[in-house]
Amino acid sequence: MANGREVVFSSNCDAAAEKLGGYSLIGDALIPIFDALHHNPHGFPKVTLDWDANRYILTKAFGNVPALVWVFYTNGPNE
Repeated sequence: MANGREVVFSSNCDAAAEKLGGYSLIGDALIPIFDALHHNPHGFPKVTLDWDANRYILTKAFGNVPALVWVFYTNGPNE
């Protein structure tokens, strides 16, 4: 937890990571994502549905890592 924030992965995140070759393979993609979430979690595009709002991060493919989509939500005064 940093700055009162906590990252909680969904129950299917581990399975998705394994399909991509494991966290060790996608770890280089996670570093800038966590850094960005730490500094400005509300600075990403938001999709609002009737009952929920989610933000998302799109990464570019590099090396053996395909482009990734990370969907997340935040709680707090900026939501």
